[in-house]
Amino acid sequence: MLAAPVIVQETYVNQIISIAQNVTNVLGNVPDALAGLIPRVLLVSSSAVDVAAINQKVWTSDQVRNPQHLVLWFSSILLQVLQTTQKRDLSVPVLQGFSCSSLQSVSTQKVKDLIKSCRPRSNRNKVQLKETQLTCMYNYVKGDASQNFGDFPSDMLLYYKYVNPNCRSYFTSTGVSDFSVLSSVLNIPSAMLSNAKDCLGITGNAISKDNLNILGNMACTLDYSHIVNSDPFILEKLKNCNSFTADQVAAMETVLLSGNTMYGNPSNWSSGTLTDLGVLPLYLTQNFWNEFTMVRCTLGNITHATISYEYFPFGYNAQQFDLCLDVGVVTANLAALTEKIYTEDLQAIILAKLNEAYPSGLQDAQLQLLGATSRVATTDDISQWNISKIDTLSAFLKFPSCISFQSKAIIMRYLNAPGTTLGSTEINAIGPNICSLDTTVLNTITSDSLKMSNTVDLSSCSSEQKSLLYNTAILSYRTLRASSVSYYLLIVPYLGEDTHTCREAIHFFFVLQCSVDYALFYWRDFSFAINIEFL
Repeated sequence: MLAAPVIVQETYVNQIISIAQNVTNVLGNVPDALAGLIPRVLLVSSSAVDVAAINQKVWTSDQVRNPQHLVLWFSSILLQVLQTTQKRDLSVPVLQGFSCSSLQSVSTQKVKDLIKSCRPRSNRNKVQLKETQLTCMYNYVKGDASQNFGDFPSDMLLYYKYVNPNCRSYFTSTGVSDFSVLSSVLNIPSAMLSNAKDCLGITGNAISKDNLNILGNMACTLDYSHIVNSDPFILEKLKNCNSFTADQVAAMETVLLSGNTMYGNPSNWSSGTLTDLGVLPLYLTQNFWNEFTMVRCTLGNITHATISYEYFPFGYNAQQFDLCLDVGVVTANLAALTEKIYTEDLQAIILAKLNEAYPSGLQDAQLQLLGATSRVATTDDISQWNISKIDTLSAFLKFPSCISFQSKAIIMRYLNAPGTTLGSTEINAIGPNICSLDTTVLNTITSDSLKMSNTVDLSSCSSEQKSLLYNTAILSYRTLRASSVSYYLLIVPYLGEDTHTCREAIHFFFVLQCSVDYALFYWRDFSFAINIEFL
Protein backbone atom coordinates (compact mmCIF):
# COMPACT_ATOMS: atom_id res chain seq x y z
CA MET A 1 0.00 0.00 0.00
CA LEU A 2 2.90 2.38 0.69
CA ALA A 3 3.95 2.09 -2.96
CA ALA A 4 0.44 2.98 -4.18
CA PRO A 5 -0.46 6.49 -5.41
CA VAL A 6 -1.61 8.92 -2.71
CA ILE A 7 -5.15 8.86 -4.06
CA VAL A 8 -5.33 5.08 -3.59
CA GLN A 9 -3.95 5.43 -0.05
CA GLU A 10 -6.55 8.11 0.76
CA THR A 11 -9.34 5.87 -0.52
CA TYR A 12 -8.06 3.00 1.64
CA VAL A 13 -7.94 5.18 4.76
CA ASN A 14 -11.40 6.62 4.06
CA GLN A 15 -12.81 3.10 3.85
CA ILE A 16 -11.36 2.33 7.28
CA ILE A 17 -12.75 5.58 8.70
CA SER A 18 -16.22 4.86 7.33
CA ILE A 19 -16.49 1.88 9.69
CA ALA A 20 -15.87 3.78 12.94
CA GLN A 21 -15.48 7.57 13.04
CA ASN A 22 -13.95 8.14 16.46
CA VAL A 23 -10.40 8.93 17.44
CA THR A 24 -9.65 5.71 19.30
CA ASN A 25 -10.81 3.38 16.53
CA VAL A 26 -9.35 5.52 13.77
CA LEU A 27 -5.91 5.61 15.41
CA GLY A 28 -6.11 1.90 16.12
CA ASN A 29 -7.18 0.78 12.66
CA VAL A 30 -5.35 3.12 10.30
CA PRO A 31 -1.82 1.76 9.66
CA ASP A 32 0.92 3.81 11.31
CA ALA A 33 2.51 4.67 7.97
CA LEU A 34 -0.77 6.13 6.64
CA ALA A 35 -1.71 8.22 9.68
CA GLY A 36 -0.97 11.44 7.80
CA LEU A 37 -4.05 10.83 5.64
CA ILE A 38 -6.53 10.97 8.53
CA PRO A 39 -8.84 14.01 8.04
CA ARG A 40 -8.02 16.65 10.63
CA VAL A 41 -11.61 16.96 11.83
CA LEU A 42 -11.42 13.37 13.12
CA LEU A 43 -8.48 14.29 15.35
CA VAL A 44 -10.69 16.40 17.61
CA SER A 45 -11.54 14.57 20.81
CA SER A 46 -12.39 15.43 24.38
CA SER A 47 -11.81 11.88 25.55
CA ALA A 48 -8.56 10.21 26.54
CA VAL A 49 -6.33 8.99 23.74
CA ASP A 50 -3.42 6.57 23.62
CA VAL A 51 -0.30 8.74 23.61
CA ALA A 52 1.90 5.72 22.85
CA ALA A 53 -0.18 4.99 19.75
CA ILE A 54 0.20 8.58 18.56
CA ASN A 55 3.95 8.41 19.09
CA GLN A 56 4.18 5.31 16.90
CA LYS A 57 2.36 6.89 13.98
CA VAL A 58 4.43 8.00 11.00
CA TRP A 59 3.13 11.49 10.32
CA THR A 60 3.78 12.87 6.85
CA SER A 61 6.26 15.54 5.79
CA ASP A 62 3.28 17.70 4.83
CA GLN A 63 2.20 17.63 8.47
CA VAL A 64 5.73 18.51 9.53
CA ARG A 65 5.47 21.62 7.36
CA ASN A 66 1.97 22.30 8.67
CA PRO A 67 1.92 21.84 12.47
CA GLN A 68 -1.58 23.38 12.57
CA HIS A 69 -2.85 19.93 11.51
CA LEU A 70 -1.30 18.42 14.61
CA VAL A 71 -2.54 20.90 17.20
CA LEU A 72 -6.09 19.69 16.66
CA TRP A 73 -5.63 16.79 19.01
CA PHE A 74 -2.65 18.24 20.89
CA SER A 75 -5.02 19.96 23.32
CA SER A 76 -6.70 16.61 24.00
CA ILE A 77 -3.50 14.75 24.86
CA LEU A 78 -1.44 17.56 26.39
CA LEU A 79 -2.64 17.12 29.95
CA GLN A 80 -2.16 13.35 29.74
CA VAL A 81 1.34 13.87 28.41
CA LEU A 82 2.37 16.37 31.05
CA GLN A 83 0.98 14.25 33.87
CA THR A 84 1.93 10.71 32.85
CA THR A 85 4.58 10.79 30.11
CA GLN A 86 8.23 11.76 30.20
CA LYS A 87 8.84 14.63 27.77
CA ARG A 88 11.70 12.79 26.14
CA ASP A 89 9.26 10.05 25.10
CA LEU A 90 7.24 12.35 22.84
CA SER A 91 7.74 11.86 19.12
CA VAL A 92 8.84 14.72 16.89
CA PRO A 93 5.45 15.06 15.10
CA VAL A 94 3.61 15.35 18.43
CA LEU A 95 6.04 18.02 19.65
CA GLN A 96 5.44 19.88 16.41
CA GLY A 97 1.83 20.24 17.51
CA PHE A 98 2.86 22.73 20.24
CA SER A 99 0.17 25.41 20.44
CA CYS A 100 -0.47 28.35 22.76
CA SER A 101 -4.19 27.70 22.38
CA SER A 102 -3.74 24.29 24.02
CA LEU A 103 -1.81 25.49 27.06
CA GLN A 104 -4.21 27.80 28.86
CA SER A 105 -4.79 25.45 31.81
CA VAL A 106 -1.20 24.20 32.06
CA SER A 107 1.28 25.58 34.59
CA THR A 108 4.07 27.80 33.28
CA GLN A 109 6.76 25.43 34.54
CA LYS A 110 5.27 22.46 32.71
CA VAL A 111 5.09 24.50 29.51
CA LYS A 112 8.76 25.42 29.94
CA ASP A 113 9.59 21.74 30.36
CA LEU A 114 7.69 21.00 27.17
CA ILE A 115 9.62 23.74 25.35
CA LYS A 116 12.92 22.24 26.47
CA SER A 117 11.84 18.85 25.15
CA CYS A 118 11.86 20.42 21.67
CA ARG A 119 15.60 21.16 21.86
CA PRO A 120 17.99 19.61 19.28
CA ARG A 121 19.01 16.01 19.93
CA SER A 122 21.53 13.93 18.04
CA ASN A 123 19.37 10.81 17.94
CA ARG A 124 16.24 12.27 16.33
CA ASN A 125 15.06 14.63 13.59
CA LYS A 126 14.71 18.33 14.24
CA VAL A 127 11.40 19.55 15.69
CA GLN A 128 10.16 21.86 12.93
CA LEU A 129 8.19 24.82 14.32
CA LYS A 130 6.50 27.85 12.80
CA GLU A 131 7.13 31.43 13.85
CA THR A 132 3.85 31.69 15.79
CA GLN A 133 4.89 28.65 17.83
CA LEU A 134 8.42 29.96 18.36
CA THR A 135 7.30 33.41 19.53
CA CYS A 136 4.81 31.76 21.88
CA MET A 137 7.65 29.68 23.35
CA TYR A 138 9.82 32.77 23.67
CA ASN A 139 7.08 34.58 25.62
CA TYR A 140 7.20 31.77 28.20
CA VAL A 141 10.98 31.80 28.71
CA LYS A 142 11.99 35.40 27.98
CA GLY A 143 12.10 36.25 31.67
CA ASP A 144 14.48 33.41 32.52
CA ALA A 145 18.09 34.16 33.28
CA SER A 146 19.31 30.89 31.77
CA GLN A 147 22.05 31.23 29.18
CA ASN A 148 22.31 27.49 28.58
CA PHE A 149 21.22 27.78 24.96
CA GLY A 150 21.33 24.04 24.37
CA ASP A 151 18.19 23.70 26.52
CA PHE A 152 15.99 25.42 23.95
CA PRO A 153 14.84 24.81 20.35
CA SER A 154 17.52 26.30 18.11
CA ASP A 155 15.00 28.27 16.02
CA MET A 156 13.48 29.85 19.15
CA LEU A 157 16.92 31.24 20.00
CA LEU A 158 16.55 33.64 17.04
CA TYR A 159 14.21 35.66 19.29
CA TYR A 160 16.14 35.08 22.53
CA LYS A 161 18.02 37.73 24.46
CA TYR A 162 21.57 36.91 25.52
CA VAL A 163 24.15 38.63 27.69
CA ASN A 164 27.38 39.77 26.04
CA PRO A 165 29.78 37.43 27.89
CA ASN A 166 27.87 34.51 26.38
CA CYS A 167 27.53 35.90 22.86
CA ARG A 168 29.95 33.44 21.25
CA SER A 169 28.04 30.49 22.69
CA TYR A 170 24.76 32.07 21.57
CA PHE A 171 25.81 32.49 17.94
CA THR A 172 27.26 28.98 17.87
CA SER A 173 23.85 27.69 18.95
CA THR A 174 21.94 29.78 16.40
CA GLY A 175 24.29 28.51 13.71
CA VAL A 176 22.01 25.49 13.27
CA SER A 177 18.82 27.58 13.25
CA ASP A 178 16.54 27.91 10.24
CA PHE A 179 16.59 31.63 9.45
CA SER A 180 13.84 31.21 6.86
CA VAL A 181 11.21 31.00 9.64
CA LEU A 182 11.69 34.70 10.41
CA SER A 183 9.14 37.21 9.13
CA SER A 184 10.77 39.94 7.08
CA VAL A 185 8.88 42.58 9.06
CA LEU A 186 10.89 41.73 12.18
CA ASN A 187 14.26 42.58 10.55
CA ILE A 188 16.01 40.12 12.86
CA PRO A 189 18.75 38.82 10.48
CA SER A 190 20.40 42.21 9.94
CA ALA A 191 20.37 42.96 13.67
CA MET A 192 21.81 39.53 14.46
CA LEU A 193 24.59 39.96 11.89
CA SER A 194 25.56 43.30 13.38
CA ASN A 195 25.61 41.83 16.89
CA ALA A 196 27.57 38.78 15.72
CA LYS A 197 30.23 40.93 14.08
CA ASP A 198 30.60 42.95 17.29
CA CYS A 199 30.82 39.74 19.33
CA LEU A 200 33.41 38.04 17.10
CA GLY A 201 35.43 41.16 16.33
CA ILE A 202 34.62 41.11 12.61
CA THR A 203 35.38 44.39 10.85
CA GLY A 204 34.20 45.09 7.33
CA ASN A 205 32.54 42.42 5.20
CA ALA A 206 35.25 39.73 5.26
CA ILE A 207 34.38 36.72 7.44
CA SER A 208 37.02 34.08 8.18
CA LYS A 209 36.52 30.33 7.97
CA ASP A 210 36.56 30.00 11.77
CA ASN A 211 33.87 32.64 12.17
CA LEU A 212 31.82 31.10 9.36
CA ASN A 213 31.82 27.85 11.33
CA ILE A 214 30.40 29.75 14.31
CA LEU A 215 27.77 31.67 12.33
CA GLY A 216 26.65 28.55 10.45
CA ASN A 217 23.27 29.07 8.81
CA MET A 218 23.46 32.82 9.28
CA ALA A 219 25.42 32.65 6.03
CA CYS A 220 22.04 32.23 4.33
CA THR A 221 21.20 35.84 5.23
CA LEU A 222 24.43 37.44 3.95
CA ASP A 223 24.42 39.86 1.03
CA TYR A 224 26.61 40.02 -2.09
CA SER A 225 29.43 41.98 -0.45
CA HIS A 226 29.79 39.62 2.50
CA ILE A 227 29.74 36.50 0.30
CA VAL A 228 32.39 37.65 -2.19
CA ASN A 229 34.70 39.08 0.49
CA SER A 230 34.54 36.17 2.94
CA ASP A 231 36.58 32.98 2.94
CA PRO A 232 35.52 30.75 -0.02
CA PHE A 233 34.52 28.19 2.62
CA ILE A 234 31.27 30.15 2.74
CA LEU A 235 30.05 28.01 -0.18
CA GLU A 236 29.92 25.00 2.14
CA LYS A 237 27.67 26.89 4.56
CA LEU A 238 25.42 28.11 1.74
CA LYS A 239 24.65 24.49 0.82
CA ASN A 240 22.34 24.41 3.86
CA CYS A 241 20.13 27.26 2.63
CA ASN A 242 16.56 26.79 1.42
CA SER A 243 16.64 29.54 -1.21
CA PHE A 244 18.72 32.43 -2.53
CA THR A 245 18.20 35.97 -3.80
CA ALA A 246 19.48 36.97 -7.23
CA ASP A 247 22.33 38.91 -5.56
CA GLN A 248 23.35 35.86 -3.53
CA VAL A 249 23.40 33.71 -6.68
CA ALA A 250 25.55 36.31 -8.45
CA ALA A 251 27.91 36.38 -5.46
CA MET A 252 28.28 32.58 -5.41
CA GLU A 253 29.08 32.58 -9.13
CA THR A 254 31.68 35.32 -8.60
CA VAL A 255 33.37 33.25 -5.89
CA LEU A 256 33.28 30.05 -7.97
CA LEU A 257 34.49 31.64 -11.19
CA SER A 258 37.43 33.24 -9.39
CA GLY A 259 39.06 29.81 -9.26
CA ASN A 260 40.12 30.40 -5.65
CA THR A 261 37.88 27.75 -4.14
CA MET A 262 38.34 24.08 -3.30
CA TYR A 263 36.66 23.34 -6.65
CA GLY A 264 39.62 24.78 -8.58
CA ASN A 265 39.81 26.59 -11.90
CA PRO A 266 36.61 26.47 -13.99
CA SER A 267 38.59 25.03 -16.92
CA ASN A 268 39.09 21.85 -14.88
CA TRP A 269 35.48 21.41 -13.78
CA SER A 270 33.75 18.11 -14.52
CA SER A 271 30.62 16.20 -13.61
CA GLY A 272 32.32 15.48 -10.29
CA THR A 273 32.31 19.22 -9.59
CA LEU A 274 28.55 19.29 -9.93
CA THR A 275 28.24 16.45 -7.45
CA ASP A 276 30.60 18.11 -4.97
CA LEU A 277 28.68 21.40 -5.13
CA GLY A 278 25.55 19.70 -3.84
CA VAL A 279 22.37 21.72 -4.36
CA LEU A 280 24.10 24.95 -5.41
CA PRO A 281 24.13 24.26 -9.21
CA LEU A 282 20.33 24.11 -9.13
CA TYR A 283 20.29 27.85 -8.39
CA LEU A 284 23.18 28.99 -10.60
CA THR A 285 22.72 30.70 -13.96
CA GLN A 286 24.17 30.21 -17.43
CA ASN A 287 27.25 32.15 -16.29
CA PHE A 288 28.18 29.05 -14.33
CA TRP A 289 27.00 26.41 -16.81
CA ASN A 290 28.86 28.00 -19.73
CA GLU A 291 32.11 26.87 -18.12
CA PHE A 292 31.32 23.22 -18.88
CA THR A 293 32.36 21.83 -22.24
CA MET A 294 29.29 20.82 -24.22
CA VAL A 295 29.37 17.10 -24.99
CA ARG A 296 28.34 16.08 -28.51
CA CYS A 297 26.04 13.16 -29.14
CA THR A 298 28.98 10.82 -29.71
CA LEU A 299 27.08 7.69 -28.63
CA GLY A 300 24.28 8.17 -31.12
CA ASN A 301 20.65 8.68 -30.24
CA ILE A 302 19.50 8.85 -26.63
CA THR A 303 18.30 5.40 -25.54
CA HIS A 304 16.91 3.79 -22.41
CA ALA A 305 20.50 3.02 -21.34
CA THR A 306 21.49 6.66 -21.86
CA ILE A 307 18.61 7.87 -19.71
CA SER A 308 19.58 5.42 -16.96
CA TYR A 309 23.08 6.93 -16.77
CA GLU A 310 23.63 8.56 -13.37
CA TYR A 311 24.54 12.01 -14.71
CA PHE A 312 22.09 12.20 -17.60
CA PRO A 313 21.32 14.75 -19.09
CA PHE A 314 24.62 16.42 -18.16
CA GLY A 315 26.42 17.55 -21.32
CA TYR A 316 23.31 18.07 -23.46
CA ASN A 317 22.26 21.53 -24.49
CA ALA A 318 18.75 22.06 -25.84
CA GLN A 319 19.80 21.67 -29.47
CA GLN A 320 21.62 18.38 -28.93
CA PHE A 321 18.89 17.05 -26.65
CA ASP A 322 16.30 17.72 -29.34
CA LEU A 323 18.39 16.14 -32.11
CA CYS A 324 19.33 13.02 -30.14
CA LEU A 325 15.93 12.26 -28.62
CA ASP A 326 13.44 10.29 -30.71
CA VAL A 327 9.68 10.55 -30.18
CA GLY A 328 9.43 6.80 -29.63
CA VAL A 329 12.05 6.95 -26.88
CA VAL A 330 10.05 9.68 -25.15
CA THR A 331 6.80 7.68 -25.11
CA ALA A 332 8.56 4.49 -23.98
CA ASN A 333 10.63 6.16 -21.24
CA LEU A 334 8.41 9.07 -20.19
CA ALA A 335 8.55 8.45 -16.43
CA ALA A 336 12.34 8.10 -16.40
CA LEU A 337 12.79 11.22 -18.54
CA THR A 338 10.51 13.51 -16.55
CA GLU A 339 12.12 12.38 -13.31
CA LYS A 340 15.59 13.43 -14.48
CA ILE A 341 14.89 16.53 -16.59
CA TYR A 342 14.41 19.66 -14.48
CA THR A 343 15.41 22.55 -16.80
CA GLU A 344 12.57 24.20 -18.67
CA ASP A 345 14.27 24.21 -22.09
CA LEU A 346 14.64 20.41 -22.05
CA GLN A 347 11.19 19.93 -20.54
CA ALA A 348 9.69 21.94 -23.41
CA ILE A 349 11.33 19.54 -25.88
CA ILE A 350 9.81 16.53 -24.11
CA LEU A 351 6.36 18.12 -24.17
CA ALA A 352 6.69 19.02 -27.85
CA LYS A 353 7.59 15.43 -28.74
CA LEU A 354 4.63 14.15 -26.72
CA ASN A 355 2.30 16.49 -28.60
CA GLU A 356 3.79 15.09 -31.79
CA ALA A 357 3.13 11.52 -30.63
CA TYR A 358 -0.45 12.25 -29.47
CA PRO A 359 -1.92 14.90 -31.81
CA SER A 360 -5.45 14.40 -30.42
CA GLY A 361 -4.32 15.29 -26.89
CA LEU A 362 -2.57 13.58 -23.99
CA GLN A 363 -4.57 11.04 -21.97
CA ASP A 364 -4.47 10.24 -18.23
CA ALA A 365 -1.86 7.51 -18.77
CA GLN A 366 0.67 9.99 -20.20
CA LEU A 367 -0.35 12.95 -18.03
CA GLN A 368 0.24 11.05 -14.78
CA LEU A 369 3.88 10.55 -15.82
CA LEU A 370 4.46 14.13 -16.92
CA GLY A 371 5.67 15.26 -13.49
CA ALA A 372 7.42 18.62 -13.26
CA THR A 373 7.47 18.85 -17.06
CA SER A 374 3.87 20.07 -16.80
CA ARG A 375 5.16 23.47 -15.61
CA VAL A 376 6.17 24.40 -19.19
CA ALA A 377 2.68 23.69 -20.55
CA THR A 378 0.68 26.60 -21.94
CA THR A 379 -3.07 27.01 -21.60
CA ASP A 380 -3.33 25.88 -25.23
CA ASP A 381 -1.46 22.68 -24.35
CA ILE A 382 -3.67 22.05 -21.31
CA SER A 383 -6.86 22.68 -23.30
CA GLN A 384 -6.04 19.55 -25.33
CA TRP A 385 -5.47 17.33 -22.31
CA ASN A 386 -8.02 14.71 -21.28
CA ILE A 387 -8.00 14.70 -17.46
CA SER A 388 -10.65 12.39 -16.07
CA LYS A 389 -8.99 10.77 -13.03
CA ILE A 390 -8.25 12.21 -9.60
CA ASP A 391 -4.86 10.46 -9.75
CA THR A 392 -3.94 12.69 -12.69
CA LEU A 393 -5.07 15.86 -10.94
CA SER A 394 -3.09 14.92 -7.84
CA ALA A 395 0.02 14.10 -9.87
CA PHE A 396 -0.02 17.56 -11.47
CA LEU A 397 -0.74 19.76 -8.49
CA LYS A 398 1.80 18.25 -6.10
CA PHE A 399 4.47 20.39 -7.79
CA PRO A 400 4.75 23.84 -6.09
CA SER A 401 6.16 25.36 -9.30
CA CYS A 402 2.76 25.05 -10.97
CA ILE A 403 1.69 28.58 -11.97
CA SER A 404 -1.77 29.89 -11.03
CA PHE A 405 -3.10 29.98 -14.59
CA GLN A 406 -1.85 26.42 -15.12
CA SER A 407 -3.46 25.22 -11.91
CA LYS A 408 -6.79 26.74 -12.84
CA ALA A 409 -6.70 25.30 -16.36
CA ILE A 410 -5.76 21.82 -15.08
CA ILE A 411 -8.45 21.80 -12.39
CA MET A 412 -11.12 23.00 -14.81
CA ARG A 413 -10.15 20.32 -17.35
CA TYR A 414 -10.74 17.77 -14.60
CA LEU A 415 -14.05 19.32 -13.50
CA ASN A 416 -15.25 19.38 -17.11
CA ALA A 417 -15.02 15.59 -17.22
CA PRO A 418 -18.30 13.74 -16.53
CA GLY A 419 -19.00 12.82 -12.90
CA THR A 420 -16.31 14.99 -11.30
CA THR A 421 -16.82 17.36 -8.33
CA LEU A 422 -14.79 19.28 -5.77
CA GLY A 423 -15.01 16.67 -3.01
CA SER A 424 -12.65 16.30 -0.05
CA THR A 425 -10.24 14.14 -2.06
CA GLU A 426 -10.10 16.77 -4.80
CA ILE A 427 -9.60 19.57 -2.25
CA ASN A 428 -6.67 17.65 -0.71
CA ALA A 429 -5.16 17.16 -4.16
CA ILE A 430 -5.64 20.81 -5.13
CA GLY A 431 -4.20 22.23 -1.89
CA PRO A 432 -3.23 25.93 -2.11
CA ASN A 433 -4.14 25.92 -5.81
CA ILE A 434 -7.74 26.31 -4.67
CA CYS A 435 -7.07 30.06 -4.72
CA SER A 436 -6.70 29.94 -8.52
CA LEU A 437 -10.39 29.04 -8.92
CA ASP A 438 -13.25 31.47 -9.52
CA THR A 439 -15.75 32.01 -6.73
CA THR A 440 -18.46 30.40 -8.85
CA VAL A 441 -16.45 27.18 -8.74
CA LEU A 442 -15.61 27.50 -5.03
CA ASN A 443 -19.30 27.94 -4.33
CA THR A 444 -19.87 24.32 -5.43
CA ILE A 445 -17.83 22.98 -2.48
CA THR A 446 -20.16 21.42 0.08
CA SER A 447 -19.75 21.72 3.84
CA ASP A 448 -19.25 17.95 4.12
CA SER A 449 -16.45 18.03 1.54
CA LEU A 450 -14.65 20.86 3.34
CA LYS A 451 -15.14 19.15 6.70
CA MET A 452 -13.38 15.97 5.63
CA SER A 453 -10.52 17.76 3.84
CA ASN A 454 -7.09 18.65 5.19
CA THR A 455 -6.03 22.18 6.12
CA VAL A 456 -6.06 24.39 3.03
CA ASP A 457 -3.49 27.17 2.59
CA LEU A 458 -5.55 30.25 1.68
CA SER A 459 -2.71 32.77 1.88
CA SER A 460 -2.92 33.60 -1.84
CA CYS A 461 -6.73 33.78 -1.93
CA SER A 462 -8.60 37.04 -2.38
CA SER A 463 -10.81 38.42 0.39
CA GLU A 464 -13.88 37.35 -1.58
CA GLN A 465 -12.58 33.79 -1.91
CA LYS A 466 -11.67 33.59 1.79
CA SER A 467 -15.07 34.93 2.82
CA LEU A 468 -16.88 32.35 0.69
CA LEU A 469 -14.82 29.45 2.06
CA TYR A 470 -15.21 30.81 5.59
CA ASN A 471 -19.00 30.67 5.29
CA THR A 472 -18.77 27.07 4.11
CA ALA A 473 -16.37 26.22 6.95
CA ILE A 474 -18.83 27.56 9.55
CA LEU A 475 -21.37 25.02 8.32
CA SER A 476 -18.72 22.30 8.24
CA TYR A 477 -17.73 22.61 11.90
CA ARG A 478 -20.89 24.06 13.49
CA THR A 479 -21.43 20.93 15.62
CA LEU A 480 -18.05 21.53 17.31
CA ARG A 481 -18.62 25.18 18.24
CA ALA A 482 -19.30 24.27 21.86
CA SER A 483 -15.67 23.11 22.10
CA SER A 484 -14.02 26.52 21.76
CA VAL A 485 -10.40 25.46 21.26
CA SER A 486 -11.17 22.66 18.81
CA TYR A 487 -13.58 24.85 16.84
CA TYR A 488 -11.09 27.71 16.76
CA LEU A 489 -8.26 25.48 15.51
CA LEU A 490 -10.49 24.10 12.75
CA ILE A 491 -11.88 27.46 11.66
CA VAL A 492 -8.71 29.56 11.99
CA PRO A 493 -7.35 28.81 8.48
CA TYR A 494 -10.47 30.46 7.07
CA LEU A 495 -10.35 33.66 9.13
CA GLY A 496 -9.54 36.50 6.75
CA GLU A 497 -9.23 40.29 6.89
CA ASP A 498 -12.85 41.22 6.22
CA THR A 499 -14.92 42.72 9.03
CA HIS A 500 -17.02 39.63 9.68
CA THR A 501 -14.16 37.18 10.08
CA CYS A 502 -12.14 39.67 12.15
CA ARG A 503 -15.16 39.94 14.44
CA GLU A 504 -15.14 36.14 14.68
CA ALA A 505 -11.46 36.16 15.69
CA ILE A 506 -12.14 38.74 18.39
CA HIS A 507 -15.06 36.60 19.55
CA PHE A 508 -12.68 33.68 20.08
CA PHE A 509 -10.33 35.93 22.00
CA PHE A 510 -12.71 37.69 24.35
CA VAL A 511 -15.70 35.35 24.64
CA LEU A 512 -14.29 31.86 24.19
CA GLN A 513 -11.03 32.83 25.93
CA CYS A 514 -8.81 31.31 23.25
CA SER A 515 -5.18 32.30 22.82
CA VAL A 516 -5.23 33.67 19.27
CA ASP A 517 -2.13 33.39 17.06
CA TYR A 518 -0.79 36.85 16.23
CA ALA A 519 -0.78 36.07 12.51
CA LEU A 520 -4.55 36.69 12.56
CA PHE A 521 -3.99 40.33 13.46
CA TYR A 522 -1.96 41.66 10.54
CA TRP A 523 -4.08 44.78 10.20
CA ARG A 524 -3.43 47.02 7.23
CA ASP A 525 -2.58 50.05 9.36
CA PHE A 526 -0.03 48.17 11.48
CA SER A 527 3.45 47.25 10.28
CA PHE A 528 4.08 44.78 13.08
CA ALA A 529 2.30 41.56 14.01
CA ILE A 530 0.87 41.63 17.53
CA ASN A 531 0.89 38.45 19.59
CA ILE A 532 -2.40 38.60 21.50
CA GLU A 533 -3.04 36.17 24.32
CA PHE A 534 -5.92 35.95 26.73
CA LEU A 535 -4.77 36.88 30.20
